[in-house]
Amino acid sequence: MKKAFLSLAFVTSLLLFGCNSQNPSSGSQQEHNDSQTISSASSISSSIESQHEHSWGEPSYVWADDYSSCTAERACVTDPDHKESETATAEYHIVSNPTGEDDEGVGAYVADFENPAFETQIHDVIIGLGGTIWNMPTYTWSEDHLTCTAERVDFDNPRIKETETVDAVVNVITPAKCLTDGLEEFVADFENEAFTTQIYRNAIDPTGHNMSDPTYKFSYYKVLCTAHRECLNGCGYEEKETVQTSLEEILKEPTFEEEGMGRRWARFKNPAFKAKWIDVSIERKRYSAEPVVSQDGRTITYGIYPQSRITDEAIIAELENIYPEINGYYKYNDVYYINLEAQPYMRFDSQFDNGDDIQYGAKYWFRCEPLVWDVLFAGSNEYLVVSRLVLDCAKWSAYGKRREIDGQTIYPNNYEYSYARAFLNGYFYDKAFTLNKDYIATTEVDNRASTTNADPSMYACQNTYDKLFLLSYKDYQNVDYGFPNHTKAAAERYSKTSEYARVAGVTYYDADPENDEKFTGFYWTRSPHYSVLDNTFYAAVVYPDGEMSHSKVTHEEGQPGIRPAMRLLINNQ
Repeated sequence: MKKAFLSLAFVTSLLLFGCNSQNPSSGSQQEHNDSQTISSASSISSSIESQHEHSWGEPSYVWADDYSSCTAERACVTDPDHKESETATAEYHIVSNPTGEDDEGVGAYVADFENPAFETQIHDVIIGLGGTIWNMPTYTWSEDHLTCTAERVDFDNPRIKETETVDAVVNVITPAKCLTDGLEEFVADFENEAFTTQIYRNAIDPTGHNMSDPTYKFSYYKVLCTAHRECLNGCGYEEKETVQTSLEEILKEPTFEEEGMGRRWARFKNPAFKAKWIDVSIERKRYSAEPVVSQDGRTITYGIYPQSRITDEAIIAELENIYPEINGYYKYNDVYYINLEAQPYMRFDSQFDNGDDIQYGAKYWFRCEPLVWDVLFAGSNEYLVVSRLVLDCAKWSAYGKRREIDGQTIYPNNYEYSYARAFLNGYFYDKAFTLNKDYIATTEVDNRASTTNADPSMYACQNTYDKLFLLSYKDYQNVDYGFPNHTKAAAERYSKTSEYARVAGVTYYDADPENDEKFTGFYWTRSPHYSVLDNTFYAAVVYPDGEMSHSKVTHEEGQPGIRPAMRLLINNQ
């Protein structure tokens, strides 16, 4: 039988209308009628009234061990030493007698107080079939609430007990969510009918997000990468971050014929997202019609000119079957090429960069590549530049003897009438700047004797007005331009020859490959060199080791090379 707790109203009805009463200490039963008076004894103690109005706290109630009496007490909140207490003798009532084989009875101890501030107290007991009186059962849950133990003790003999431990059934009433508590209950059902079903309810901690593994998606051009992960619990929570990628590794340098390969990295702020990379193709090199100033301001890239030999037989086969454009270049797949019959200054010992011998008289194809210029002077929008490489081979003069022009004697080393000047401002100017000539200023070129090795000098000429020119003997000793103020060998005057220039016949230094002078070349200045020797005419040159010297202006083979200079006007805005 599942027990119900005795209510005060029920007990009151027993007192008014009569009930069966039994004294547990004697074990005898007797009938009572409405006129019977249940004897009781009470003692009341109270403190002397204080002069102030009391503010009483809540009463407390303490039963005697045998439940024969109950003591009530309350204290003044303002003056805790001021108390009221009353001990009431309890009356025992039989609420119901045991009936049948399984139904036990119920008894109650009732303590009534004279002080109206104290409420009637009731303690229920169980009456067994044999007349045994049990204290109400107690229930103890295990720490994890997976088991529950019920126990009841004989009223007269506490050594007599009934206990039962059962496993609880766990029911989830409300599942926990990522950020909100859930609710679960533990239900303990006992076989002993003296024990009532016990239910313990407990909050379930939020589960937290159960995040998926991150996914990464690069944009079409691989310049953006988005990382994403979401909660697998279906709550809708997600994390997403998009970052710009950066090209941090060059795996293969691009050329004008082939794309390169690089690696772009995406790095995220969210620590849950790892850095990711993706390999990307790097667009093959293309020409720019505009001058490009390097970040450090030391070089400018502008113009194109044949420089590197190509060996790709498929491309060469295509070039052999097409006609040159009006600028003399062969254009294939947006790249310019040109061929040249080899006339190296050393017929059997000249080499390409990879060590292959240059065969005299053989035809080679060359790729036109952007020209790099070293900045000698930079103003607000004006740059004086000289080519980094020795780019071509040209005689300084086509004439070995004096000439008369407009009644004036012209020496072979006169720069104004030199072949080198004509070559620079004609053939080279048109070829190198076929894409754009707009940024090249016309420069008044100082050709006075003071720029040469002797002043005065009978070989000095009038100033000229040119787009392109050679630097002078004194320019290459100008510390403001980055050169040393002497004529001895100096690395600052090194200039390596292009493969095209070597095939064209430029004299170069064939040093050990580990030496910085490998493939550095002779090159002309614009300055005539004064000499007392009759009928021998010289111009100042720079040797491969950077030494300043002079050379005949009418070389037939093994010419010094051309290292052009110019003045550029670039609006940096």
